Parts: sequence; structure tokens; C-alpha cells
Amino acid sequence: MAALNPPLVTCEPVLTEACCLIQRASGRPVDLVRKVAQRNLEIGLDLVDDASAIESLMQRYADTPMSLADACLVRLTERLPDCRLFTLDADFEHYRRNGRHLIPLLHPA
Repeated sequence: MAALNPPLVTCEPVLTEACCLIQRASGRPVDLVRKVAQRNLEIGLDLVDDASAIESLMQRYADTPMSLADACLVRLTERLPDCRLFTLDADFEHYRRNGRHLIPLLHPA
């Protein structure tokens, strides 16, 4: 994690899921929100602009099923071709961006 240089790019659905998980683990979601205010996290997707592409992804992976947060992250990887996606979710090994391309993943050690 130390090699990651802010700002990291994410989206609101991922922040919502993360805040819920942090709260459930008796953590402080406010600390994550503070990262946005400090510009260490950047919102890189507007759901209105990308709704059609996100809907297509969710339909394509309906058997998984793909969450809104997952679809938004896949869409972000399509918009940011030189990215690497940091995730703990194994579903991203099955998802493809731009139809058939592997998503470059960064798994924590």
C-alpha cells in the first residue's frame, strides 16, 4: 500500500460499501470520507454520464450478480486504461473490461 500515490480514483458506490463495512467492523467511516476531503481519494465517475455502460455491465454479469459498485469500478478501468484495480473481491478476476480484456489487478500481500 505504501507504493500507492494519491489521489486514488474511486466512485460513490464503492465509498458507500466501504463505509458500511468499516461501520460493521466498529471502525470510523468518517476517516474514509476525510480522505476524499483531503483529496487522497478522487471521484472518477459520474453515474449519470456512465449509466448506460454500467447497466450493460450489470446485465452482462447478472449471473454473478454484479453490484453497482463492481460495475462502476469496471467502468472506471475502461475509462482509465493505464490503471490497476485494488480489490479484495475475487469476482474481478472474472470480469472483463471493454468486453474481453483482463482488468489489471493489484492484490494486497
